[in-house]
Amino acid sequence: MQREPRTESALPDRWFATDGVSSLGPLSFDALVRSVARAEISEVCLVRHAYWNTWQPMDDVRKLSEASRNERVVWLAEASAHAELGPTGSQSRPICRPPEPVRSPTPAHPSVRPAAVDPAGVMATVDDRDALLMLALSTATATATAQSGLLVGMGSSGPLVFCTLGSGCERLLGKPLALTDPSLLAAERGVVVVGEPATGDTTSAIASRLAGNGRAPRGVAMVPLVVDGMFVAAVELARAGRPFRACEIARVEEVLEAFAARAVVMGWLE
Repeated sequence: MQREPRTESALPDRWFATDGVSSLGPLSFDALVRSVARAEISEVCLVRHAYWNTWQPMDDVRKLSEASRNERVVWLAEASAHAELGPTGSQSRPICRPPEPVRSPTPAHPSVRPAAVDPAGVMATVDDRDALLMLALSTATATATAQSGLLVGMGSSGPLVFCTLGSGCERLLGKPLALTDPSLLAAERGVVVVGEPATGDTTSAIASRLAGNGRAPRGVAMVPLVVDGMFVAAVELARAGRPFRACEIARVEEVLEAFAARAVVMGWLE
């Protein structure tokens, strides 16, 4: 899905929405607002323009004037144009999975379980690889009750932030990651990372990226996206309230497994 920076007049009025359980689009923004009003999707859904690689809260976009919304469309379309991945198959490589994932101790208090999610059902109608990657990020974030997240993939010049979710995270679109980044190194080994920022270098690196609006997260996680034993990308998540539980991250793995199954069916890794 190659996209170039566009002027405001050239951008179509095409929007998508998701709450992690269902998705809508493409629709005009007015039609999207009406769909939310008819409860076709949760009113706390996330939305993105067709030319965005970032999800924004519906309330944040809906409260803007039409002029301000158009300005945001153009701004984020330009930022997203710098976040282009190469062919997935050519960028994937074998992983060397360790015997056990690296996880922090599981907190004793119970998790707040989100609404039941059928990841395969959410992704079943998506026929574009890049759109599916963005849907995988939003669904993973919802299932883990995370507040922010990003997906790292391989661009023509190396690893970069392909898509984001959460307040302030749009600043990361298209930003490269060093090949020595500890989160990337863990992902390339197929390691799942869960912990608090102070747990080590890997969790600290994730926290520094996802500290939206200067607020340090309490819990962070990274889950690699693996297809047929090949590392393809990685999802990083964060939230302020408490650390993630292992069962929550297991649900994120289910989302990425659904992506992997869809990618294989569609032949995106050939």
